[in-house]
Amino acid sequence: MATAFGKKFDKALLWSREQTLKPFAFRSAIKLELEGTKCDGVCEQIGKRYTIFVARRLKPHEAIGILLHECAHLNDWVKNGYVPGHSNQHGDSWGVEYSRLYRDYFEWRDRELEATRVVGKRRTR
Repeated sequence: MATAFGKKFDKALLWSREQTLKPFAFRSAIKLELEGTKCDGVCEQIGKRYTIFVARRLKPHEAIGILLHECAHLNDWVKNGYVPGHSNQHGDSWGVEYSRLYRDYFEWRDRELEATRVVGKRRTR
């Protein structure tokens, strides 16, 4: 499942699926450019499935931020009944989801980095 963004993004994508999106039908998509717009990411609902598009021109750390942003939209829509195109896409409930995802992701990432350091120290002894 390797993407053009590299291992860090791929791990973030797996984390987002496992930790935040597992209860929902979820499909990810990476698209070179979002047609007719300068958007960096979009979350769309097609039937009962959601697709998150992330512009491929982004740097890996930017793509992770966009992924978290779009996952927050998906979680907000599913939990609160919002639909794509709603006029208040970045309201309070979205902000709560985004801050939770952002915090949880970076806590997970820090644990992953620490585990890597511990394993590395054991190998060098």
